[in-house]
Amino acid sequence: IVVLGTPAEEGGGGKIKMIEKGAFSDIDAALMAHPQLNNMLYPLILDLARVTVIYRMKDGLDPWENPNANDAAVACYNNISMIRRCFDPRWRVSGIIKRSKWEETELVFSYRAPTQREILTIKKKLKICFENAAAVTGCECLYDFDENSQGAYRGMIANRRMAQVFAKHAETKGIVFQDNNLRICESAVSTDMGNVSHVVPSIHPEYSIGACVPHVNHTPGFTVAAGSSEAQEASLKIAECLAQTVLDLMTDSELLLKVKTEFETNPNRVSAAPSRQAGE
Repeated sequence: IVVLGTPAEEGGGGKIKMIEKGAFSDIDAALMAHPQLNNMLYPLILDLARVTVIYRMKDGLDPWENPNANDAAVACYNNISMIRRCFDPRWRVSGIIKRSKWEETELVFSYRAPTQREILTIKKKLKICFENAAAVTGCECLYDFDENSQGAYRGMIANRRMAQVFAKHAETKGIVFQDNNLRICESAVSTDMGNVSHVVPSIHPEYSIGACVPHVNHTPGFTVAAGSSEAQEASLKIAECLAQTVLDLMTDSELLLKVKTEFETNPNRVSAAPSRQAGE
């Protein structure tokens, strides 16, 4: 049994760095649970990529021939706001104007979707938005898609066989999962645990700590809820379920083989790195 501390989840891609350094090379399966508003066995965890866009005024032109770079940034932002209206409900694009001067502006966007194929579709649409803003303002446009960097999070591939074992233990403790609630399922996140799930069989259930809207994750209200006795009790129950699931995997070689077979045959894996076989 290995307990890995994995820092920098929210933007630094800590688990991605650990994957690259071989931290999961001798791991049979990875299990993690995350506090949330609801109990979800298969939370929607999306692929995430980022892009940086820079607009510059062209040298040697008078102002009336070349509007400033802020105009291009505003046009770009508005273009993206418009196309979001016709996106798949599970797609996400968000961004900021990071640096703003009349001669040069910089924007940073993140975009998310359930699969790499959809990520590429969004990427094509974003390129059109960037280039059209440059064309209409006469500015130079540079963009850098870093979907293969440590800031790129992969969508979660939850191992169904392992999740069912976890759910069996959770049900004995009165935990009810709400995966059939479509409104809840529309709330999607991204995490570098998704990258781990492409390397080894993994699960990432979410569990309620008693917080409710608008006190979602990363808000002061959620912080208060995390310190409550209800949150401590829920966390201990989930920890027991994780431990019991691990015990089942360690003592049932047939179960572990089924978990690994499901993982190896999943066509949605980005990484083709083989996992260890049961018993190795």
